[in-house]
Amino acid sequence: MFFDDHEPPHFHVEYQGQFSTFDFSGELLAGELRSARARRLDRSVGIDTMRTLPRVIEARYVSGYRIELLFNTGVRKTIDFSHWLRGPVFEPLRNREAFRKFYIGGGTICWPNGADIAPETLHSTRGISRRAT
Repeated sequence: MFFDDHEPPHFHVEYQGQFSTFDFSGELLAGELRSARARRLDRSVGIDTMRTLPRVIEARYVSGYRIELLFNTGVRKTIDFSHWLRGPVFEPLRNREAFRKFYIGGGTICWPNGADIAPETLHSTRGISRRAT
């Protein structure tokens, strides 16, 4: 958990290369966790593990629905967010003016309407990637 993370209250889980985000009732909010054993272990993830999770530290609008991100891991990548822009929370971001109002909150990309995508999901998403110089 991050004390200054964005709403709604949640925690991030990383298990054998799988990344996910859960609310405190155990409902999956983002990502995937296929293993039943991992789902049982997700409540026991310690603070030390959380420190290794990627966090967005810089973001720059590129064009369309693409944003260039720099992570605390040193990875810099440009991600096309268009495939996430459906459903009641993300659909309004199809308006490019609304999309461009993103900001960094709690180590990830957020929008004023409450939309966000977990930083570990962004970090593991394919994009044009390179090490920061």
